[in-house]
Amino acid sequence: MDSQTQGNYTNPIIDVDMPDPGVLKDGNTYWMTHTMGSIPACPLWRSTDLVHWKFHNHLLTAENAPSWVHNRFWAPEIHRVGKRYILLYTAGDKSGHLCIGSAIANRVDGPYKTFDKPLIDGSAMGVIDPTLFTDDDGRVYLFWKDDGNDVGKPCHLFVQEMEDPGVRFSRGSHPITLMTSQAAGWENGIIEGPEVVKRNGWYYLFYSGSGYSSGYAEGVARSRSITGPYERCPHNPILRSNSEWVNPGHGSFIQDAAGSMWHYYHAYHAANHDHGRVQLLDRVYFDSPDDWPRIAKNGTPGITASPGPRVGTRLDR
Repeated sequence: MDSQTQGNYTNPIIDVDMPDPGVLKDGNTYWMTHTMGSIPACPLWRSTDLVHWKFHNHLLTAENAPSWVHNRFWAPEIHRVGKRYILLYTAGDKSGHLCIGSAIANRVDGPYKTFDKPLIDGSAMGVIDPTLFTDDDGRVYLFWKDDGNDVGKPCHLFVQEMEDPGVRFSRGSHPITLMTSQAAGWENGIIEGPEVVKRNGWYYLFYSGSGYSSGYAEGVARSRSITGPYERCPHNPILRSNSEWVNPGHGSFIQDAAGSMWHYYHAYHAANHDHGRVQLLDRVYFDSPDDWPRIAKNGTPGITASPGPRVGTRLDR
C-alpha cells in the first residue's frame, strides 16, 4: 500500500481524561472508544492518522443499552470479524458486579444490537477488560481478566475460543488461565488490559500491571501457542513512567499504513494527576536480537516531537 508520513506529533494526542482507549483500524480509518461512567457510553471517535480525532457518536445509549447494565462502562473495544463489528465492554450490573458485555452491528458506528445477559457473568468475581483476537486460521478467541485484586486475591488473564464471536463460546470449550499476577516486583499483584499481537510465529500478550494510579506500567509475555504457556519478557516493564508522564499503559496495538506498529494508550501528567488519564501514542519496535518488543525510544512515553504514523496517500479527513 502506498503511504506517506503525516509529519511530526507531540504527546498528548487528546489532553482530556479518556482512559483505556480501544482502537480499531478498518481500511484507512481508525476508530477509537474509551472508558466512561454511565449512559450514554462507549463514545466513538474517528481518525485517518491516529493523531487527529473527531467525535462521531455514542454506541450505547438509553435506546439500546441492555436491561442488566447499570454503570462503570470500562475499557470498551470494537473488533471486526468478517462483515460484523463486535463491541466488547465491561459494565457494572444492578447488583454491583462487574461483568463483560457485548453487542454486534453491521456498521462500525452502529446501531448495535445488545443482549439481555452479559457475555460473562461477574457475580462470582468481577471480570473486566475483554479483547478479541482472530488467528491466521480464522478461529476467534476472547481474552479477559478476573478482578481478584479487588478482593485481596491474585488476578488472572484468561482465553476461550468463540464459536460465534461476541455471542457464544465454542461448544465444549472452557476458560484457560494464561497468567497469574505476581505479588512481588512491578506488577504488584495486578495484571489487566490484555492485548494480543502475532508476529513471526509468536503470540505476544501485552498487559498492564500494578494499580492504575500508582506504579502502573506495560509488560509483555509470549508463547508459540495462543493458549500458552506464556513467558514474561525479561525486560519488563517495557513502558514505564518518566518525568513528564506517569502510570502509562492500557491501550491498543495497531498498525499504520506502512505496517509499523504503534501503541495508543493513557497516562497521567506527572505534574497534574487531577487532570486524569490522557491519551498518548508511541511507536513499537521489534528490533532486538531476541525479538522482544520495546515501546518508544527508551521505554518511556515520548516527550518531544516525533515522526508520526504513515497514512494512506488519500487523506479523507
